[in-house]
Amino acid sequence: MRKILLLILVIGLCAPFLLAQTEQPAQNTEEQKSTLPLQNPEERVKIGVYETNFKYIPGRDPFENINEPPVFIDPPSANSPEDLFIEQILVLGAYEIRGKIYVQIRGQGLKKSYRITKGQKFFNGELIDIKKEVSDRGGIQYCLTFRQKTNDPLKPYIRIRKCTSRR
Repeated sequence: MRKILLLILVIGLCAPFLLAQTEQPAQNTEEQKSTLPLQNPEERVKIGVYETNFKYIPGRDPFENINEPPVFIDPPSANSPEDLFIEQILVLGAYEIRGKIYVQIRGQGLKKSYRITKGQKFFNGELIDIKKEVSDRGGIQYCLTFRQKTNDPLKPYIRIRKCTSRR
Protein backbone atom coordinates (compact mmCIF):
# COMPACT_ATOMS: atom_id res chain seq x y z
CA MET A 1 0.00 0.00 0.00
CA ARG A 2 2.84 2.39 0.89
CA LYS A 3 4.64 1.64 -2.35
CA ILE A 4 1.56 2.45 -4.41
CA LEU A 5 1.05 5.78 -2.60
CA LEU A 6 4.72 6.65 -3.07
CA LEU A 7 4.51 5.84 -6.79
CA ILE A 8 1.40 8.02 -7.21
CA LEU A 9 3.13 10.87 -5.37
CA VAL A 10 6.25 10.68 -7.57
CA ILE A 11 4.18 10.57 -10.77
CA GLY A 12 2.09 13.50 -9.57
CA LEU A 13 5.21 15.58 -8.91
CA CYS A 14 6.95 14.71 -12.18
CA ALA A 15 3.93 15.03 -14.50
CA PRO A 16 3.98 18.88 -14.84
CA PHE A 17 7.64 18.83 -15.85
CA LEU A 18 7.13 16.10 -18.43
CA LEU A 19 4.11 17.87 -19.94
CA ALA A 20 5.96 21.19 -20.10
CA GLN A 21 8.78 19.64 -22.12
CA THR A 22 6.49 18.02 -24.65
CA GLU A 23 4.36 21.15 -25.25
CA GLN A 24 7.22 23.36 -26.51
CA PRO A 25 6.97 23.92 -30.29
CA ALA A 26 9.99 22.94 -32.32
CA GLN A 27 11.62 25.85 -34.18
CA ASN A 28 13.36 25.68 -37.48
CA THR A 29 17.17 25.65 -37.22
CA GLU A 30 17.37 28.44 -39.82
CA GLU A 31 15.15 30.61 -37.62
CA GLN A 32 17.34 29.88 -34.61
CA LYS A 33 20.51 30.86 -36.48
CA SER A 34 19.02 34.14 -37.66
CA THR A 35 17.88 35.13 -34.15
CA LEU A 36 21.30 34.75 -32.50
CA PRO A 37 22.50 38.24 -31.51
CA LEU A 38 26.21 37.27 -31.30
CA GLN A 39 26.58 35.86 -34.82
CA ASN A 40 28.56 38.78 -36.20
CA PRO A 41 31.79 39.60 -34.26
CA GLU A 42 31.17 43.35 -34.60
CA GLU A 43 27.78 42.97 -32.90
CA ARG A 44 29.10 41.26 -29.77
CA VAL A 45 28.37 42.94 -26.48
CA LYS A 46 31.56 43.72 -24.61
CA ILE A 47 31.22 42.75 -20.96
CA GLY A 48 33.62 41.62 -18.23
CA VAL A 49 37.10 40.92 -19.53
CA TYR A 50 36.09 42.01 -23.06
CA GLU A 51 35.34 45.54 -21.91
CA THR A 52 37.97 47.98 -23.14
CA ASN A 53 38.31 49.80 -19.79
CA PHE A 54 38.69 46.59 -17.78
CA LYS A 55 42.19 45.86 -16.46
CA TYR A 56 42.80 42.38 -15.07
CA ILE A 57 45.76 42.15 -12.72
CA PRO A 58 46.39 38.64 -11.34
CA GLY A 59 46.53 38.47 -7.55
CA ARG A 60 44.98 41.90 -7.02
CA ASP A 61 42.22 42.52 -4.51
CA PRO A 62 39.11 43.38 -6.59
CA PHE A 63 37.97 45.98 -4.05
CA GLU A 64 41.28 47.84 -4.06
CA ASN A 65 41.40 51.19 -5.83
CA ILE A 66 43.80 50.83 -8.75
CA ASN A 67 43.97 54.58 -9.39
CA GLU A 68 46.02 55.11 -6.21
CA PRO A 69 49.66 54.04 -6.34
CA PRO A 70 50.46 51.07 -4.06
CA VAL A 71 52.34 51.74 -0.85
CA PHE A 72 55.45 49.61 -0.40
CA ILE A 73 57.21 49.48 2.93
CA ASP A 74 60.95 49.01 2.80
CA PRO A 75 62.19 47.46 6.02
CA PRO A 76 65.27 48.96 7.57
CA SER A 77 68.50 46.99 7.33
CA ALA A 78 68.24 44.12 9.79
CA ASN A 79 70.33 44.81 12.87
CA SER A 80 68.01 43.17 15.41
CA PRO A 81 64.83 41.01 15.50
CA GLU A 82 62.72 44.21 15.59
CA ASP A 83 63.86 44.96 12.03
CA LEU A 84 62.72 41.58 10.60
CA PHE A 85 59.52 40.64 8.84
CA ILE A 86 57.84 37.59 10.40
CA GLU A 87 58.34 35.72 7.11
CA GLN A 88 62.13 36.18 7.40
CA ILE A 89 62.38 34.39 10.75
CA LEU A 90 63.89 30.91 10.93
CA VAL A 91 63.23 29.05 14.20
CA LEU A 92 66.37 27.17 15.24
CA GLY A 93 65.26 25.75 18.58
CA ALA A 94 63.63 26.39 21.93
CA TYR A 95 64.40 25.74 25.58
CA GLU A 96 63.09 26.48 29.06
CA ILE A 97 64.90 28.31 31.81
CA ARG A 98 63.14 28.58 35.21
CA GLY A 99 59.72 27.94 33.64
CA LYS A 100 60.08 30.57 30.91
CA ILE A 101 60.33 29.43 27.28
CA TYR A 102 62.99 31.02 25.07
CA VAL A 103 63.30 30.55 21.30
CA GLN A 104 66.50 30.79 19.30
CA ILE A 105 65.91 32.47 15.92
CA ARG A 106 67.94 33.51 12.93
CA GLY A 107 66.82 36.10 10.41
CA GLN A 108 67.69 37.24 6.91
CA GLY A 109 70.41 39.87 7.18
CA LEU A 110 71.29 39.14 10.82
CA LYS A 111 74.89 38.19 11.56
CA LYS A 112 74.05 36.09 14.61
CA SER A 113 71.13 34.25 16.17
CA TYR A 114 68.94 35.84 18.83
CA ARG A 115 67.03 34.57 21.83
CA ILE A 116 63.45 35.82 21.98
CA THR A 117 60.46 35.23 24.23
CA LYS A 118 56.74 35.93 24.30
CA GLY A 119 55.90 39.59 23.55
CA GLN A 120 58.85 40.19 21.19
CA LYS A 121 58.02 42.87 18.58
CA PHE A 122 58.93 42.57 14.92
CA PHE A 123 58.70 44.94 11.96
CA ASN A 124 55.24 43.73 10.90
CA GLY A 125 53.92 42.04 14.05
CA GLU A 126 54.75 40.40 17.35
CA LEU A 127 55.18 37.01 19.01
CA ILE A 128 52.05 36.38 21.08
CA ASP A 129 52.40 32.77 22.24
CA ILE A 130 54.87 29.90 22.62
CA LYS A 131 53.52 26.43 23.37
CA LYS A 132 55.23 23.16 24.11
CA GLU A 133 53.44 20.35 22.28
CA VAL A 134 53.79 16.59 22.03
CA SER A 135 53.64 15.23 18.49
CA ASP A 136 51.91 12.04 17.37
CA ARG A 137 55.22 10.18 17.36
CA GLY A 138 55.95 11.17 20.94
CA GLY A 139 58.44 13.93 20.14
CA ILE A 140 58.40 17.39 21.71
CA GLN A 141 58.13 20.54 19.64
CA TYR A 142 57.63 24.20 20.41
CA CYS A 143 55.11 26.17 18.34
CA LEU A 144 55.24 29.95 18.03
CA THR A 145 52.16 32.04 17.23
CA PHE A 146 52.76 35.42 15.62
CA ARG A 147 50.25 38.22 15.10
CA GLN A 148 51.02 39.88 11.77
CA LYS A 149 49.65 43.25 10.66
CA THR A 150 47.83 43.36 7.32
CA ASN A 151 46.52 46.12 5.06
CA ASP A 152 42.99 44.66 5.10
CA PRO A 153 40.58 46.95 7.01
CA LEU A 154 38.22 44.04 7.74
CA LYS A 155 40.93 41.80 9.17
CA PRO A 156 43.83 43.96 10.40
CA TYR A 157 45.76 41.02 11.89
CA ILE A 158 46.40 37.42 10.91
CA ARG A 159 47.97 34.65 12.95
CA ILE A 160 51.02 32.80 11.68
CA ARG A 161 52.26 29.65 13.33
CA LYS A 162 55.81 28.33 13.11
CA CYS A 163 57.12 25.24 14.89
CA THR A 164 60.52 23.84 15.75
CA SER A 165 61.50 20.43 14.49
CA ARG A 166 60.40 17.37 16.48
CA ARG A 167 62.86 15.72 18.87
